[in-house]
Amino acid sequence: AALLARHGKSAAGFAALAAGLELATDHLVPYAHWITPVDQPKRFDTQFFLAPAAPGQIAVHDGREAVDAVWTTPRAALAGADAGRIKLVFATRMNLVKLARSATVAAALAASRAEAIVTVTPVIENTDTGRFIRIPEAAGYGAGRFAAGNIPRA
Repeated sequence: AALLARHGKSAAGFAALAAGLELATDHLVPYAHWITPVDQPKRFDTQFFLAPAAPGQIAVHDGREAVDAVWTTPRAALAGADAGRIKLVFATRMNLVKLARSATVAAALAASRAEAIVTVTPVIENTDTGRFIRIPEAAGYGAGRFAAGNIPRA
């Protein structure tokens, strides 16, 4: 399952959310590293991690940084985005497409442990035939160039 969190306008930060909790960082498995394109006015350098959830885990949010949270499968999240019920940024969509290749949590964790993390900084290309997003093929997302209006499905 994947935890999707819808973010609000406040930037309370992870530290504030985790205050008073003991984080099980030894369960985190590095999954992906994305940096926003260099020409964007707002920049992010984001590390994605996988971790197994404890049975009965309840998804909660802080109400400021994340304003909604739900447990779902990668395929269901992508279907929700395709239907317009969920808004996904390109990096999240691509990571869900990649995650959907694994049938189980154990398989996803094993695949992530076996792959090298390749930093992705998308490059936007405007051509005579349309707008494209280019990422490193070595990052493992199935291709290196995507039509901006034709982002991959699971």
